[in-house]
Amino acid sequence: MRIEIHTDDHGLRPDVERAVERKISKLERRLQHYHPDACELRITVDRDRKNTLFKCTLDLKVPGKNLVVRKESFDQRGLVEDAFDALFREWDKYRLKVNKSLRSRKVLKPVRLEAATSEVENWDALFREILLEQLPGLYRVARHELLNCQMMGLMEPGQLTPEEIVDEAILATYPSMDPDKGKMEIARMLYRNLIQVLNRYLKEAREKAGRFVPVEEETRPLPEKEETVLLGEEILHFWEPDQVVKIEDEIPDPAAVNPAELLEREDLQKLLYRLLGTLPDQERMAFLLVVMEGFTLEEAGMILNVSPENVGELVEKATGHLIRQFSRSGVELEAGELKAFFAQLKDLPFALPVEEEVESIFAEIRHTPLGAQ
Repeated sequence: MRIEIHTDDHGLRPDVERAVERKISKLERRLQHYHPDACELRITVDRDRKNTLFKCTLDLKVPGKNLVVRKESFDQRGLVEDAFDALFREWDKYRLKVNKSLRSRKVLKPVRLEAATSEVENWDALFREILLEQLPGLYRVARHELLNCQMMGLMEPGQLTPEEIVDEAILATYPSMDPDKGKMEIARMLYRNLIQVLNRYLKEAREKAGRFVPVEEETRPLPEKEETVLLGEEILHFWEPDQVVKIEDEIPDPAAVNPAELLEREDLQKLLYRLLGTLPDQERMAFLLVVMEGFTLEEAGMILNVSPENVGELVEKATGHLIRQFSRSGVELEAGELKAFFAQLKDLPFALPVEEEVESIFAEIRHTPLGAQ
């Protein structure tokens, strides 16, 4: 967290300085899931014109929110402690409000399919089968992107969940009933809709954070008009980090780490997600699908609506960029070694009762077939 302290000529007494340090430490624990550069605290302590009354202003900025607390008192230390306690209360209320509002709006709406009952039943059977196979992968892709957003300070923990993202993708796919489509084609539709939902939330988060940077780069046209609309222009933008991620600042001895430690070390996991956040959107998504989720170049190309050759180029660009990031900190990795690191993120624990989740989803969208009583 970036911290600025402004005082008048009198400054802070030593005991007040120690109190400020303790309060800042307490605040940082509350913000520990944010990237340090995403949070800023400005502390101002001065006196009124008569030099009798102390005034304190705390201005806390986090992604999407700015909290300001102002207090006055004749006691400098009591003033500072009261101001921080008030800031903690405001922060806790804000977090509670955000979580409640998100829970209340993330509700699947019922879907009515305009088709005969037998056709709907056939579609339901096929769609359930596909969800049972694809749901774990959909959740992992959503989790990868949300963790990346959190590590880069674009979203706060709990602001969105993988379940909410996947539910929206399912709701966008289910109404396009066509039992004649193959399972792989429907699975690709699910992933394309998932990426569209992720891109929409990512774009909103960047705009709120003031870090939305257009990239003037021409891309290969997509094959069909409806697919162009599906992906949207958000894939032509990416966030330019304020500074290079310094690996040595994250882990004490970068050269000593190995992929086998990844699943037990949260600091390594956070580092890899922060490094992913330095990639342009298309490179990151191609790398995520191919390296981290094990899709072939052909499968990833169908999801991203680009050629397999283009996917391969995106993956290699991403790999080269990440290798250079490690190299800046004195860690020389071959492409295979680097990919082994990131591939293990797929195995991070993620409890998901797939059958129960599928039944829950169908219960929420509970359609009414045409002609049903």
